[in-house]
Amino acid sequence: MKEPQEVQELRTRFKRSKFCRVIHADGAWGSVTPQLNVHMALFSEHRALPDGTLIQMDEVGGVKDTPTEDPAILIREIEADVILSEQAAIALRDWLTGRIDQLKGFRTEVASAQRSEQA
Repeated sequence: MKEPQEVQELRTRFKRSKFCRVIHADGAWGSVTPQLNVHMALFSEHRALPDGTLIQMDEVGGVKDTPTEDPAILIREIEADVILSEQAAIALRDWLTGRIDQLKGFRTEVASAQRSEQA
Protein backbone atom coordinates (compact mmCIF):
# COMPACT_ATOMS: atom_id res chain seq x y z
CA MET A 1 0.00 0.00 0.00
CA LYS A 2 1.29 3.46 -0.92
CA GLU A 3 1.87 5.98 1.84
CA PRO A 4 -0.19 9.18 1.48
CA GLN A 5 1.91 12.11 0.30
CA GLU A 6 1.85 15.47 2.05
CA VAL A 7 0.26 18.09 -0.17
CA GLN A 8 2.59 21.04 -0.77
CA GLU A 9 0.24 23.11 -2.91
CA LEU A 10 -3.47 23.18 -3.70
CA ARG A 11 -5.12 25.38 -6.32
CA THR A 12 -8.66 26.67 -5.87
CA ARG A 13 -11.11 28.43 -8.15
CA PHE A 14 -14.10 30.52 -7.03
CA LYS A 15 -17.43 29.85 -8.71
CA ARG A 16 -20.70 31.55 -7.81
CA SER A 17 -23.69 29.31 -7.20
CA LYS A 18 -26.88 30.15 -9.08
CA PHE A 19 -28.29 31.46 -5.78
CA CYS A 20 -25.36 33.79 -5.05
CA ARG A 21 -26.25 37.44 -4.64
CA VAL A 22 -24.63 40.57 -3.27
CA ILE A 23 -26.20 41.75 -0.02
CA HIS A 24 -25.75 44.78 2.20
CA ALA A 25 -25.38 44.08 5.93
CA ASP A 26 -25.71 46.69 8.67
CA GLY A 27 -25.11 44.13 11.38
CA ALA A 28 -25.41 40.57 12.59
CA TRP A 29 -27.38 38.77 15.25
CA GLY A 30 -27.05 35.19 16.37
CA SER A 31 -25.93 32.66 18.92
CA VAL A 32 -24.27 29.31 19.43
CA THR A 33 -26.44 26.43 18.23
CA PRO A 34 -27.13 23.24 20.21
CA GLN A 35 -24.72 21.50 17.79
CA LEU A 36 -21.98 23.97 18.90
CA ASN A 37 -21.92 25.94 15.64
CA VAL A 38 -22.15 29.71 15.33
CA HIS A 39 -25.44 30.98 13.89
CA MET A 40 -25.11 34.45 12.34
CA ALA A 41 -28.05 36.28 10.77
CA LEU A 42 -26.89 39.22 8.64
CA PHE A 43 -29.42 42.05 8.53
CA SER A 44 -29.98 45.41 6.85
CA GLU A 45 -31.83 48.16 8.68
CA HIS A 46 -34.52 50.53 7.43
CA ARG A 47 -37.59 52.28 8.76
CA ALA A 48 -40.89 50.45 8.42
CA LEU A 49 -43.04 51.46 5.48
CA PRO A 50 -46.51 52.78 6.26
CA ASP A 51 -49.52 50.64 5.37
CA GLY A 52 -50.48 53.25 2.79
CA THR A 53 -50.43 56.91 1.82
CA LEU A 54 -52.93 59.68 1.15
CA ILE A 55 -52.38 61.51 -2.14
CA GLN A 56 -53.81 65.05 -2.23
CA MET A 57 -53.59 67.99 -4.60
CA ASP A 58 -52.35 71.22 -3.03
CA GLU A 59 -53.52 74.77 -3.82
CA VAL A 60 -51.03 75.25 -6.69
CA GLY A 61 -51.73 71.93 -8.41
CA GLY A 62 -48.88 69.96 -6.88
CA VAL A 63 -49.24 66.48 -5.51
CA LYS A 64 -48.67 65.72 -1.84
CA ASP A 65 -48.15 62.07 -0.85
CA THR A 66 -48.55 61.64 2.93
CA PRO A 67 -48.18 58.40 4.92
CA THR A 68 -51.46 57.37 6.55
CA GLU A 69 -49.56 56.67 9.77
CA ASP A 70 -45.98 56.76 11.04
CA PRO A 71 -45.07 53.25 12.18
CA ALA A 72 -41.87 54.56 13.87
CA ILE A 73 -40.43 51.06 13.82
CA LEU A 74 -36.93 50.09 12.77
CA ILE A 75 -36.95 46.98 10.59
CA ARG A 76 -33.98 44.62 10.67
CA GLU A 77 -34.49 42.60 7.52
CA ILE A 78 -32.61 39.30 7.61
CA GLU A 79 -30.63 39.06 4.38
CA ALA A 80 -28.83 35.77 5.08
CA ASP A 81 -28.50 33.15 7.81
CA VAL A 82 -25.02 31.66 8.09
CA ILE A 83 -24.05 28.62 10.16
CA LEU A 84 -20.32 28.36 10.90
CA SER A 85 -18.23 25.69 12.59
CA GLU A 86 -15.86 26.94 15.27
CA GLN A 87 -12.94 26.68 12.82
CA ALA A 88 -14.86 28.58 10.12
CA ALA A 89 -15.90 31.27 12.64
CA ILE A 90 -12.25 31.73 13.68
CA ALA A 91 -11.16 31.92 10.03
CA LEU A 92 -13.89 34.49 9.31
CA ARG A 93 -12.86 36.53 12.37
CA ASP A 94 -9.21 36.51 11.28
CA TRP A 95 -10.14 37.39 7.69
CA LEU A 96 -12.31 40.30 8.89
CA THR A 97 -9.49 41.53 11.15
CA GLY A 98 -7.20 41.58 8.11
CA ARG A 99 -9.73 43.56 6.04
CA ILE A 100 -10.28 46.01 8.92
CA ASP A 101 -6.51 46.53 9.20
CA GLN A 102 -6.37 47.20 5.42
CA LEU A 103 -9.26 49.66 5.71
CA LYS A 104 -7.50 51.53 8.52
CA GLY A 105 -4.33 51.65 6.42
CA PHE A 106 -6.23 53.06 3.42
CA ARG A 107 -7.86 55.70 5.62
CA THR A 108 -4.44 56.71 6.99
CA GLU A 109 -3.04 56.98 3.43
CA VAL A 110 -6.01 59.08 2.25
CA ALA A 111 -5.81 61.39 5.26
CA SER A 112 -2.06 61.81 4.74
CA ALA A 113 -2.54 62.58 1.04
CA GLN A 114 -5.25 65.13 1.85
CA ARG A 115 -2.98 66.86 4.39
CA SER A 116 -0.18 66.97 1.78
CA GLU A 117 -2.54 68.56 -0.78
CA GLN A 118 -3.68 71.20 1.70
CA ALA A 119 -0.13 72.15 2.68
